[in-house]
Amino acid sequence: MNIVIVGHVDHGKSTVIGRLLADTGSLPEGKLAAVKGYCQKNARPFEYAFLLDALKDEQAQGITIDTARCFFKTNKRDYIIIDAPGHIEFLKNMVTGASRAEAALLVIDAQEGIKENSKRHGQIVSMLGIRQVVVLVNKMDLVNYGQDAFNLITQEFTEFLHQVNIQPVNFIPISAFNGDNITTRSANTLWYSGPTVLEQLEGLANRKTTTELPLRMPVQDIYKFTAGGDKRRIVAGTILSGAISSGDQVVFLPSHKKSIVKSIEGFNIQPRERAAAGEAVGITLETQIYIKPGELMVKVNEKQPAVSSQIKVNLFWVGKAPLVKNKNYKLKIGTTRIAVQLVEILNIIDATELNVNTLKEQVERHDVAECIFETASPIAFDPISVIELTGRFVIVDNYEISGGGIIIEAVSSSANPGTKEGQVREILGEKGNQQALKRNGLMRQVQPNYWVLRLRMAGGQIQAEQLLKVAEIAQRYGQGSLHLTARQSIEIPFIKLADLEVVKKEFLAAGLQPGAGGARVRTITACQGSTICARGLIETTALAKEFDQRYYGRELPHKFKLGITGCSNNCLKAEENDLGVKGGMQPEWVESNCNFCGICAALCRSQAITVDKEKAALVYRETNCHYCGRCVKACPRQAWKGSEGFLVYFGGLFGNQIAIGKQLLPIIFSTEELHQVVETTLAFFKKQGKAKERFRNTLNRVGWKLLQQELDEVVRR
Repeated sequence: MNIVIVGHVDHGKSTVIGRLLADTGSLPEGKLAAVKGYCQKNARPFEYAFLLDALKDEQAQGITIDTARCFFKTNKRDYIIIDAPGHIEFLKNMVTGASRAEAALLVIDAQEGIKENSKRHGQIVSMLGIRQVVVLVNKMDLVNYGQDAFNLITQEFTEFLHQVNIQPVNFIPISAFNGDNITTRSANTLWYSGPTVLEQLEGLANRKTTTELPLRMPVQDIYKFTAGGDKRRIVAGTILSGAISSGDQVVFLPSHKKSIVKSIEGFNIQPRERAAAGEAVGITLETQIYIKPGELMVKVNEKQPAVSSQIKVNLFWVGKAPLVKNKNYKLKIGTTRIAVQLVEILNIIDATELNVNTLKEQVERHDVAECIFETASPIAFDPISVIELTGRFVIVDNYEISGGGIIIEAVSSSANPGTKEGQVREILGEKGNQQALKRNGLMRQVQPNYWVLRLRMAGGQIQAEQLLKVAEIAQRYGQGSLHLTARQSIEIPFIKLADLEVVKKEFLAAGLQPGAGGARVRTITACQGSTICARGLIETTALAKEFDQRYYGRELPHKFKLGITGCSNNCLKAEENDLGVKGGMQPEWVESNCNFCGICAALCRSQAITVDKEKAALVYRETNCHYCGRCVKACPRQAWKGSEGFLVYFGGLFGNQIAIGKQLLPIIFSTEELHQVVETTLAFFKKQGKAKERFRNTLNRVGWKLLQQELDEVVRR
């Protein structure tokens, strides 16, 4: 069990631990004699605290600077005792030391009484989610072991702990220096009938082991194999808690997609039937579903994690710049990487002044704060009180880890004071956080207090029953009208902020999500492709779904449009996207089948084919070919064979400015190679682009050759 000892400086935390170790015989042989010898040599009185304060600076100053850990065991279990510093300048060390504790001993000097730092440490313990708190009223010998002094501290500090949501396990009167009530009951406190410190430690409850907890496996990546006809799609990740077996029904959150575990695999080992917490595994599924890295795999029949875009957190900030509202940061939890904004500061403990401030508008370096964050889209997590491993996070600012904390709970619209509409407006819109609304697919209308909600529709695809649900929502929460956008989506106007959360929930239940706005990869557009259209050369719908799962909503310097069109008819205008994909077909002439009828030459719009009927001759100029596939589709004698592929265009613009993208690569035949090209392009824009600069303008500024070189490396691989 991990136990942290906290409290005001010089109230005797290290002495408590030193005495506990000495009285239980847990010290290394010769340690006690060595410390006593050190004290005698330096003409200093012996202190049990020196058994822990190993640093010379600490012994010289008589204070604990860093967290010291020691270990001992009883017949019941092993213990790790963490002595956290209480001095003002080292409060951040105290937070670090307490962050993984299962219980806390909070020490108060009976003579000095409750100090402000005692309360600050109590509040930090509460903010870190520690609920087993035992208060040790130390130095009882300095108040002649008086029960009145003990009762006064007990009453006052109990009231304070209740204010910070802690129900103390017990108050114990002790004298660490004399050993009263540490491991044996003291004759000096006959009025106290409770347990000793050691007995109380034995009575505390351990957290459940990770294998006893519900299954939690963050998805690290999805791998697809093609060699030798292998069609497996392997969902890879490390099991954080629980266990998984073949045949288990699982659900991936926040997408809510379900399947059944077909096999459990690992690198260079045979498939097995079961895996448990701590193991890195690959999972194959009975039904192929499109999921993406960052989702959380859980069992359908076990306790589910929370799914929300608003979270109440306790946070310790170490960034060079303060944490401010309405600025985009990156939140990392498990394998999830997502944009996040600070939307409300509930209170702050200033690490220098040690006071609580509920009015500050930003979180300074080394502040401990209770805040509300909003992510760009819902995430799956567990409150820290349920499962630690999926309740801790870090915040990244400008590529540096700048803060870390724990998630207390999901925040619903009704969780904050005021009316529902007022609360939603405060968090999302009316305090300048318009970008958060835009990221969630909302656009302000001309009419006051109304918003247009855009749907996420990969490739413009929607099921009939989903369309009925959209119509129902438009009737119930809007004014019954819908708008079909040029980017293959549906917009519902006249949505009120007060209804936003319930509308999102109804969409989610129907398998729909709001669209993306802001500086991100926008909705993936696609024509119907070869599955529907007679002219289609590639299967666009499945490709659009893959693009949606891999790239949709990815944070970039500016908006980024991806479009897929199935053939040279170019219904989706591939060249006018930041990155556009057009279906192509590379023809190959089969001379033995040709009767030189000239149909192919007549249909070829690029004059890549000429036919001389009298001489029975055909010339194919590949440099002129646009890979439209007309020759292949039209030939009545199968004299032309075709290989389907992808033509990719970069840097197109459609909007305030219009520009045609450039084809920087030859035709691509591999879907995996196409994904590598897209990933390389997005990474290039992320690295080279500036805020509010479109991709084409980035290429004009840094040079198209720089992108060409990176793409050539990908194609050569």
